[in-house]
Amino acid sequence: MPEMDGIETLQRIKEDPENLCGNIPVIALTANAISGAKEKYMESGFDDYLSKPIVSAKLEKMLRDFLPEELIKNKELADDMQQPETTEAVPDLEQLPMVEGLDWNYAWMHLTDMDLLQNTVVSFYEQIPAAAEKLSACYQDICTMGELQPYRIQVHTMKSLAASLGIIPLAGMAKILEDAARKEQQETIHSLHQIFITEWNSYKEKMIGVFGIEAPEEKAEAEDNSMICALLEMLRIAMQGMNIDEADEKMKMIYAYRYKDDVQKNMELLKSAVEDLDPEQVEMYAQTIINQLSGQKESV
Repeated sequence: MPEMDGIETLQRIKEDPENLCGNIPVIALTANAISGAKEKYMESGFDDYLSKPIVSAKLEKMLRDFLPEELIKNKELADDMQQPETTEAVPDLEQLPMVEGLDWNYAWMHLTDMDLLQNTVVSFYEQIPAAAEKLSACYQDICTMGELQPYRIQVHTMKSLAASLGIIPLAGMAKILEDAARKEQQETIHSLHQIFITEWNSYKEKMIGVFGIEAPEEKAEAEDNSMICALLEMLRIAMQGMNIDEADEKMKMIYAYRYKDDVQKNMELLKSAVEDLDPEQVEMYAQTIINQLSGQKESV
């Protein structure tokens, strides 16, 4: 979380004498699904614990457990909307491709639906490059300004992504970096950061073949910088107006090309900012890329 973690927030809620909601149940929602996590949160004062990603049946049960009975109204679906009662057998997880560091049995404990598991795998794969570039940018802030908070927030996000999929070794390294940032242990970060980035990026290749993930096709090199700059301007305007469909379309067109390394790094950060619906970050990275491209000679 940006300022306080969940435990610190809970303590503030409970300690505030003027809080009118001090007796409301508080549920820990976290991707930290390792053994002993539930006990840790319960001991810290949470009323219960729910691990991410969300499974709708578990969420509904949690709501029913804590909502006052008089507030719960059961409504039967119309006959044509009734869901058939099916008992889905646990799939043979051994048939899934072996991925170094990924425990399918662990993943299935929290992603007990094959569609949900597939979507989580694909989502993780698509976020690999942008997440790495964002963390590297935060690392530069540590090196130049000693600013640790953005690094802690980003590596926490990456830890959650890995943990939700059961890539425990990767999540473990991220946890060490997150704790080091919180405790201002810069030496630990300097010694482990590049190792973590290398391991993180390795999953771009390790995930190929899983749930239809294919090696990316070789992109054509961007030759018309003026066209790309025009698309970036349109993207920036779309995000200012929160025209999400238009922004997604323009980002897809821009991302279809290959760029020089320094531009590509900012392109990954721009793509992440669009996905995060962050117009300020889009403005910053779009302008940075425009400046970079404007300084390059057009190919002939």
